[in-house]
Amino acid sequence: MVFSDSVAAFYRFIPADSLIYVMLQPMFKPAAIIKADDFVGTRHKKWDTFLAFVAKKKLRVGLGLIANSLIYADDDAIKQLKSLNTFQFEFFLHGWDHRVEDDIAEFQGTSLREQIDHLQWSMDIIKNTLNYTPHTFGAPANRYDSLTTLALRQFPEIKIWFFGQPYSGLFILPHTVDAESARGLVTDPDQFAFQYQHYKDEAAIVLEVHPQLWEESQYERFQDIMLYLLKEGRRFVTPFGYFAWKEDKNKIRLSWTNETAVIIDCTDCQYAHDLVFLFKPEDMYPIEIGIPD
Repeated sequence: MVFSDSVAAFYRFIPADSLIYVMLQPMFKPAAIIKADDFVGTRHKKWDTFLAFVAKKKLRVGLGLIANSLIYADDDAIKQLKSLNTFQFEFFLHGWDHRVEDDIAEFQGTSLREQIDHLQWSMDIIKNTLNYTPHTFGAPANRYDSLTTLALRQFPEIKIWFFGQPYSGLFILPHTVDAESARGLVTDPDQFAFQYQHYKDEAAIVLEVHPQLWEESQYERFQDIMLYLLKEGRRFVTPFGYFAWKEDKNKIRLSWTNETAVIIDCTDCQYAHDLVFLFKPEDMYPIEIGIPD
């Protein structure tokens, strides 16, 4: 990375062992993870509205894909899904058919064989249709049982489990503050801010939302919540992006090659990263995250 003379001069006063924490300071902020449930592969006006909003506001989001919806996706819909920047939009497994009934759900009260089959069918259709490998799972209606852990262990590609079973061997993203007061109704921003104080010291919070149920008025509340979290020092990140950074952040090495250029050595990193800098290098233009218009 090549920096301007003034930026390089600032960085060169930083001790070598602290340079990464200053140069990549935005990456070390506590995380906010948007969990947008019930996403479908077919074009849907309300989902198009949400995707456009997220893209415009430069947020990052996990899209809970109901996998069998891809059966009905036409070429235009598939093209749209493939065009999404995977650092900004992550598809996570949200069931094959999203079965949710009073006394049974897709991953609750069903056999181990059925749960494994539904995960396998979901993985296969997403890989074959979108050329994409999911790394995150969130059960429909967040309902699962003891067999779900056994089923998920059959899929080493899956690393992260929203609201999952502790000690499952997966990276668990727990439920925290409620971004919706009821399904499809965004929480009043003042009430959200009050709730948030109980979780302000958490390294990551999860915001579960259902944009396919939102009316236009919900976006004003949602934007106010996003702006509040930015002011609180949160960065928006996908679930896998958060997991990958936690795994690799201590493996990155920085070294000066001359007065203005730094080598960022990610040789030991296991995953790809979209690095965000405190000051923009002159030879790079990373995505700015969560900057309002």
